[in-house]
Amino acid sequence: MVFVSHAANETLLPNIWSKGFGQTGVMIFFVLSGFLMTHLYVHEDFNRTNVIKYSLARIGRVFPLYLILLAISLIITKYIYSDFYYKLDNISQSINAFLFIEAPYAFWTIPVEVQFYLIFIGFWFVHKRSPSPITLVLFVTVTMLPSVILYIGFSKLPRFVSLYSYAFFIGVATALYQERIRNNKLIKKYASATGYPLVILLLFIYTPFNREQFELTYFESTYLRTWGDPITWLIVYGVFICAILNTRSMAFLNYKPFVYLGGISYGFYLMHYPILMYFKDMKINSALQLIFAFTVTTILSHISYHYFEKRLGKKIKNTIYCNKILT
Repeated sequence: MVFVSHAANETLLPNIWSKGFGQTGVMIFFVLSGFLMTHLYVHEDFNRTNVIKYSLARIGRVFPLYLILLAISLIITKYIYSDFYYKLDNISQSINAFLFIEAPYAFWTIPVEVQFYLIFIGFWFVHKRSPSPITLVLFVTVTMLPSVILYIGFSKLPRFVSLYSYAFFIGVATALYQERIRNNKLIKKYASATGYPLVILLLFIYTPFNREQFELTYFESTYLRTWGDPITWLIVYGVFICAILNTRSMAFLNYKPFVYLGGISYGFYLMHYPILMYFKDMKINSALQLIFAFTVTTILSHISYHYFEKRLGKKIKNTIYCNKILT
């Protein structure tokens, strides 16, 4: 969805997928992230060993590719091509990106994700001692407060986890109550009936572009237009529930091409825009620009995942330091 959105922004695809369509994909990503962290870890004991395992697993999966691409972007900007799409020529901006405080371009979601990983450790700790809905509500409220205060007091919405924490915790709540969701006959019935309409609404009808055309946007803020739209959230979460329940409408996600793209999606997401822009500047047919961009991004993401991300991530998780601590 993010790739399609950026291609539409660059006039390589119809406008229906421009102006924030990719943000709905990021919404799904954040919900999924909260769901997976909870599903994988919250039922484990909160102790030194498990926290170290969790931390090294997250570091090994996210840090290497993000940091190496930042470094490459910095080198390209400074020594090779000053107008590189991932232009890093601002010292404070670069430091913030490397420290996972705030990042530009498609990199922006990674500091937000890492900040959530830190918050999740706190939630995991408290939840093991007080496993109640109040704990969940408390964490959502406290983590959102900085953004609420900044917006009310200064009309600013900096991109850090406070701005998106509720999205992660929607996933957390879903994981905590997934058995009830799976066993609820009414939910299963409506999920089976609404899957296809929800997908059509998400991908073709209730897109940010169409909402703007029909004056269904209620905020001036680019962020609030999508992230603050309740109907968009109902559609996004409905699609997510259908995927969790593996309804017939979501069966296409089980097909090998989608499973494969899911596997390489991290590298694909981080690398696609500079590649897209490279081919966009070529004087060739727009359809070929799109095909070449998608193909090259897929090939590089495949190489990155199988020969860099997986191998380095495994080494980090199995580090000698970790083995000594666990022993």
